[in-house]
Amino acid sequence: MGQYYRPVILGNRNAIKGYFYSHHYDNGLKLMEHSYLNNNFVGAVMQYLNENGGARLVWAGDYADNEKGKDENLYSLTSSLEDKDGKVIRKEKPEIIVEEKCDQEKLHLIINDDKKEFINLWHIKGLDTYPIHPLPLLTAEGNNRGGGDYCGTNMKLVGSWARDFIRVESGDWSASNKLMESGYKEINPLFVEDRTVFRATETLFNAIRDLREHGCFSDDDLVRIQDAVKEIKKIPNTTPYYANLD
Repeated sequence: MGQYYRPVILGNRNAIKGYFYSHHYDNGLKLMEHSYLNNNFVGAVMQYLNENGGARLVWAGDYADNEKGKDENLYSLTSSLEDKDGKVIRKEKPEIIVEEKCDQEKLHLIINDDKKEFINLWHIKGLDTYPIHPLPLLTAEGNNRGGGDYCGTNMKLVGSWARDFIRVESGDWSASNKLMESGYKEINPLFVEDRTVFRATETLFNAIRDLREHGCFSDDDLVRIQDAVKEIKKIPNTTPYYANLD
C-alpha cells in the first residue's frame, strides 16, 4: 500500500502546532510525488520556516512508529478522533496554509541549528530533470515502508534531521561562509533513486553493446563511454561497482 505524508510542525515536548496538506497545493500525498526541487508544496514549508524564524519539522508518514507512550503515530495525531458513537473526542490539528509562492532561488539555505549543518540548494545536483529536494527526505519518518517511498542513494541520511530545529534563509555567496565561521558544516546530500541509477547504467551498457555490434570503437565512441561512466560515478555508493569500467 502507498504511504501518505504530512509535514508536521512541532512545539515544545513534541506538541503538534500544525501540519501541511499536499492536496492544497495540487500535489500527491506520497513522498516521491512531491519531493523535488521547485515543488510548490515543499516551497510552502520552506516559506513558513523562513517567515517564522524556523521550527521543529517532521515529514510524518502514516506507517511511521507510534509516538512514545501513545498508540498512534504523529500522522494520525494530526487528525480528528471519534468514539464508536461518532462523537468527536479530538479535533484535527490546524492546517498550515502558505499562499505566497517560495522562490527557491532566493530561499536556498536550509539550516539545522541542532546539528549545526546547512544545505545550499544552489549546490544540489541530480541526474533527473527535477532533482530530489533534500528537505522532505532528511526529515521523513516512516520511509521505506510503503509505496511511493524513497529508495536510492544515501538511505542512511533519510530521517536524520527529523524533529530538529530547521531554518530557511536567503543570502548571497557570503552567507554560507558566515555560517561556517559560526561552526556550521555544509552538507550536500545527493539523493538519487535506484531507478535513475538503473537507467543510467542501462544507457551505458546499451551503448557498449551497440558499439560491439559494429565491431569497432572510434574516438567518439570512447568519449561516449567515458562520459557515461563519469555520470554514474557522480552517484554516491555506486562507484565501487563500476570501478572496472575505466
